[in-house]
Amino acid sequence: MLKFIKRLFLLSSLLLIGGGIWGYNNGMTTDNYQEFISETIEKYQPKQTIAKIEIKEEPAIKEKPTPVAKPKKREVKKEKPEPLSIPTNPFLIIDKHARNSSSTDEIDVQTLADYLQQKAQTDLEKARAIYVWLAENIRYDDETFNSGDYPDYTPQYLLDNRKAICDGYGNLYLALGLEMGLKIEKVTGYAKGYGYKTGSKLGEENLHSWNIIKIDGQWKIFDATWGRGYGESVAGKLVSTKKFEDYWFDVSPYKAIFNHYTDHTSFLSVEPTISLSQYEQLPNIKNEYFKLGFDDKETFFAASSNSDYETPLTYSIDTYFRLLEAPKVKNLHVAQTYDFEFYIPAADKVAAIDAKGKWTYFKRKNGKFQLSLTPKETGKLQISVHHKKKNKAFDTVLIYEVNDEREAS
Repeated sequence: MLKFIKRLFLLSSLLLIGGGIWGYNNGMTTDNYQEFISETIEKYQPKQTIAKIEIKEEPAIKEKPTPVAKPKKREVKKEKPEPLSIPTNPFLIIDKHARNSSSTDEIDVQTLADYLQQKAQTDLEKARAIYVWLAENIRYDDETFNSGDYPDYTPQYLLDNRKAICDGYGNLYLALGLEMGLKIEKVTGYAKGYGYKTGSKLGEENLHSWNIIKIDGQWKIFDATWGRGYGESVAGKLVSTKKFEDYWFDVSPYKAIFNHYTDHTSFLSVEPTISLSQYEQLPNIKNEYFKLGFDDKETFFAASSNSDYETPLTYSIDTYFRLLEAPKVKNLHVAQTYDFEFYIPAADKVAAIDAKGKWTYFKRKNGKFQLSLTPKETGKLQISVHHKKKNKAFDTVLIYEVNDEREAS
C-alpha cells in the first residue's frame, strides 16, 4: 500500500511540472493553470463509485401475540349432596340376644338378669335388653283386663305365666332393672290409650303403669306394655295384637307427656310442670306425629300455652321417612304459601291432594321431596307417598284442614 502511495505522489509531481512547462509555452495564466490542475486531478483520479445500497426497510413484522390459551373453564364438579343417613338399629346384638333366651335363663329374676346383661355394657343397653325381652315374651292379659279380676302380678308370676297387664310389665321391668344396677322407677298414672276419648275426664279406667330410667343423668320413659303391641275394641271387649313397637323405648318426656301423666310431678321431667286438668286439655298427639319428625319441645310449649292447639292427623308409613319441613298445625289457610320438605329415599312420588281431588306432585332430588304449596280450595288437604313397597297405592302420612279466613271476616 505504501509503494502505491509513493508512485502516485511521483506521478502527480511529474504531471504538475510537465503541465506547468506546457502551459507556460502556450501562454496559460495562473488562474487557468489552477483550473487545469484541478480538471487534470479530477480526470485522472480514480472515481470512487459509491454503490447505492438500497436499504429496503423490512416490512414491520406484526408480532403475533403469543397465543394465550383460553383459561379452561374450571370444571366444577357438581357434587351430589350426600344423601341423608338412614339410622340403623344400634341394638342389633342386644335384641338378638334378648330374643334367644332359653327356659333355663328364665327361672327367676336373677337368672334372667344375668342372661340379659351378658351382651350389655351401658345402662341404655341393659334397659334395651329388658324392654325387648318383655315385649317378646309377655303377652297382654286380655281376659283379665276384660273381666276386671286381677291377680297379683309379681315378677315371678310373669315368669311362670307369661301374661300381664301394664302393672305386671312395670313390676318385672323394675325388678330386672334393679338386679342389673339401673336407676329405675315404676310409675303409675293416667294414659290416653285404649278407651280414651279426646277431651274426656280421666278416671280409673285410664290408669296405666310404665317405667322411668335415668340414662346419662336424665330420666327417660320406657313403656314395655305399649312396646308389645296395640289394643282394639271388638264387640266392646279389648283384643290386643302383638306388634313390636320400638318407639316406646327411651322416650323423651316431652313426647310422652301428651299421653302419660302421673301425680308424682317430679317424674314428669318437663318444664313447666303441668296439672292433671292441663294434661286433660292437651291434644292427644300420637307417636306417629313425632316419628315423622316434628319437634317435641316446641310442640309441648305451643300446646301447653294454647288450649285450641291442634296438630295435623298423622299416619305411619312402611318405609323410612324424615320430615325436614312442614306446617306443624292442623289448620291452613287459602292463598297462604306453605313449604314442605321430606327425606324418603325409597319413595318415587309424593303428592298433595286437595279437597277437589287435584294432585300436585313434589319435586324429587336425591331422596328429598320439596313443594311450596298455596292452597286454593278449602277442605281436606292430604299428603300421600308412593314408595317401593307399594304397587300402585299411595300411603297418606299427613292430613290438614284448609280454611278461608276471608269468609270468616
